[in-house]
Amino acid sequence: MAKGITIKLKSAKTADAVALLEHLNQATSIDIIGVPFEHLLRQRQHLQPKQQYLIVLCQQALEDVALGSVLHLRIAAIRLLVLLLPESKYVIENWLQKHSSQYHYEVHYTLFCYLEWSLELPDTDIIAPQIISLTKNYLQNVSQETARASRMAGDMLGDHWKSVDASSILSELAITARYVAGRSGAVYGLGKLLSEHDITPFTRSHIIEVLSRVKNDDRSKELRLMASLILKQNMPHTDV
Repeated sequence: MAKGITIKLKSAKTADAVALLEHLNQATSIDIIGVPFEHLLRQRQHLQPKQQYLIVLCQQALEDVALGSVLHLRIAAIRLLVLLLPESKYVIENWLQKHSSQYHYEVHYTLFCYLEWSLELPDTDIIAPQIISLTKNYLQNVSQETARASRMAGDMLGDHWKSVDASSILSELAITARYVAGRSGAVYGLGKLLSEHDITPFTRSHIIEVLSRVKNDDRSKELRLMASLILKQNMPHTDV
C-alpha cells in the first residue's frame, strides 16, 4: 500500500458498497462496469495522476469481505486494477496468494475473468509475461477448486491467450501441477485450445498427446475422465 494514503470506509453494508462504487465512478469519470474495455483504455492516461489513490481504494474494497462480496463493486475494483497494470501488479499478486476462504477464491475467479485485458494494454510486452507467470504459479500450487477459480485460470490462458506460450504452459501444468485443482484447470484450458480451429497441427498433436497421457496416467479418476471426455469431444471419430 502506498505510504501516506488512508481511506476510511463505512461499515460494510450493501449501501456502502453502492456508495463506494459511485465514488470510484466519480473519481475516474467512468461508469467502470458499464462501458467496454476499449473505452476504459482510452481513459487510462487521464487516470495516471491519481492511480495510487485508485489502487489503494480498490485494494481496501476487496479486503473488506462484505464490500467485496457485492459483485458489482468487486468487478469494478478488479477492472480498475487490471487497467492500472503494471503499477497494480503487487495487489493482484498478493490476492492470488490468498487461499484461506471461499471469498479469496471468488476474488481469484473474478481476476481471471479480466486479466486477459492485459493483452490490450500499451505495455503488454512487459505486462503479459508477468500475468502468464502469475497464472502459472497459481495453477502450479492451487490446492482447491473452490469457486471454479482454477478452471477460470485455465480458461483465460486457453480461450483468450491463444499463444504458443499458453499451450506450452498448460501442457506442462496438466502433468506437473502439485494438486488436482491445478492440473484440472490446465486440462480445462487445453480443452479450450483444442476446440480452436486456428491452432497449428503441431500444437493440436501435442495437446492430444498431453491429454492422452493425463487420461491414462493421472492419479485422479475425475481428471482422467475429464481428459477422456475432452478428447472424445474433439476427436469424435477416433477411439481414444
